[in-house]
Amino acid sequence: MSGHRNVFIMIATRLAVCVVLLAAALGIFAWLVSSRPQAAESDRANQLRRVTVIDVIEAPVGRRVRGYGTARALESADVPARVGATIVELGAKYREGECVSTGELLVRLDDADFRRQLEMATQAIDSIDAQLAMLDVDERTAAESLRLAEADAAIVRADVARAEEAARDGAAKEREVDRVRQASIGAERAVVMAREASEKMKPRRASLLADRARQEASRHLAHDSLDRCTIRSPMNGVVQNADKEIGEMVTVGMQVARVVDPAKIEIPALLPASTRPLVGVGNVVLLTPDRDGAKSVEAKLTRIAPEDDPSTRTYTVYVEFAATEAIAPGTFIEVSVMCPASEPRTVLPRRAISEGRVLVVRDGRVHVTPVEVEFALTGLQPQSGLPDSEWIVLREDLPHGSKVVLDASRQIPDGTAILALPPTGKAEGESDAGAASLGSAR
Repeated sequence: MSGHRNVFIMIATRLAVCVVLLAAALGIFAWLVSSRPQAAESDRANQLRRVTVIDVIEAPVGRRVRGYGTARALESADVPARVGATIVELGAKYREGECVSTGELLVRLDDADFRRQLEMATQAIDSIDAQLAMLDVDERTAAESLRLAEADAAIVRADVARAEEAARDGAAKEREVDRVRQASIGAERAVVMAREASEKMKPRRASLLADRARQEASRHLAHDSLDRCTIRSPMNGVVQNADKEIGEMVTVGMQVARVVDPAKIEIPALLPASTRPLVGVGNVVLLTPDRDGAKSVEAKLTRIAPEDDPSTRTYTVYVEFAATEAIAPGTFIEVSVMCPASEPRTVLPRRAISEGRVLVVRDGRVHVTPVEVEFALTGLQPQSGLPDSEWIVLREDLPHGSKVVLDASRQIPDGTAILALPPTGKAEGESDAGAASLGSAR
């Protein structure tokens, strides 16, 4: 019995301690609740969601059309071989990177064959000239022979007339008349042969003159081929390609050198076909080489191709400018054409648009409004006062005087009442003291 009594006393003691501790804890909690600080009641403005809002910028902005192209020298020449021969000499500046002037020797070819052709043509012409001289003598002889034959025939015709008259008078016999007539026929035959020989002189002369013209053309061709064996620079510039060696055989049309004048550069750039109405000759163009740290070069658009490429839906524009150290022929270039400004458009910072929508503020409430982006701008907009460098121009303008939430990524349900704050962080019409008390209330 004594043992059971001790256990009972121990359990009762522990229960009493637990009750005392629980009562003490409840007392402390009640004291803390009764002594907590009471927050002052705030007005409705303090209960609104604070959101940074900006005025929509309406400004005449020009679209920037981007394209790409490769710079090339405006003046260049691929120098070909115009005759086929073996290289016997290279010019002193026939090396890549050497500056050459117009007419400076690049390559000399073996001209022995063309010299022989020139000699053969010259000799053939001399032979034809000799034949023409002989023909002059033959013409004079034939003309004289014709004159004598005609005189002889005239005499014989007179004898025939006299013999026929004598025969009618009975003073001559028919046999004598026939003999005279036979002599007349022989004289007429001599006249025909002399006239034929004389008339053949003209075709012979024409044939010889044609042969002479043909040989003269051969001589000129041989002379030109002889000159073409010396290949010279057609322009002032820098040698780009010079890969031929002495003893190498070149054929007609084979390139022996390329000369480039890097003083003036041209860039044919491809632009989207949809931007053709916006782009015009004389527009300012920014040229940016495709490499790190490259600086842009300003130029002007000089020409526009009249046709679009239906396969790529692009068209070509041409930009010319004086060469700079930043851009050399062959450089891949990003071309930005600055189109002239038109009527005022709605311009917003890029962060004010999210998933094709903006948060427009009307009557103190947010309204989710879908928009379409027409094009983007890069650079500061001084009239905005914002540090943003990425801007969006809307296809359809927002109503004049609209306000939008600066950060469209914030999850604000449509129709939510807000407290509009300018980018400075202070509510419109709110005093410094009011802003301080609002901050302390929060």
